[in-house]
Amino acid sequence: MLERHIESFMNFLIVREYSVETMRLYRHDLDHFHRWVLVHPGIQSLEDIGREELAAYQSFLVTQPSEATGKPRSAATRNHHAAAVKTFFSYLVEEDVLLFNLATNLVSAKTSSAIPQVLTVEELLSLLAAIPDAKILRRRDRAAFELMYGTAI
Repeated sequence: MLERHIESFMNFLIVREYSVETMRLYRHDLDHFHRWVLVHPGIQSLEDIGREELAAYQSFLVTQPSEATGKPRSAATRNHHAAAVKTFFSYLVEEDVLLFNLATNLVSAKTSSAIPQVLTVEELLSLLAAIPDAKILRRRDRAAFELMYGTAI
């Protein structure tokens, strides 16, 4: 039941000229969702997938380790799975397969942002010392470097 709709969705992505990588990731995530649906006997058709089932799928993503790594899925990975399902369900609404998109209620996991690494004083001095000695070029290069470092670009 779901396979046919996933294939149609993948064709839709091709027509909309999504990147190959995006389509590969959507395919992977939707195949994962499809395998999850297959092991739940209460789900016989798309109409059987409601808020509770989507919440159960998200819980599954949190509690079950990845089949590929055996490790818990990161928040970013779980969010990508949710985004694929949301987009797929939006497509099903656009195609009049479903009346409304229950997947819009999927909650994104909180992700942590990495703290940027900064140069140590020694590293900074070493970079400044590496600027060539040609007088005019040295001033230009040092000014450019100090501008980039001072503004964190």
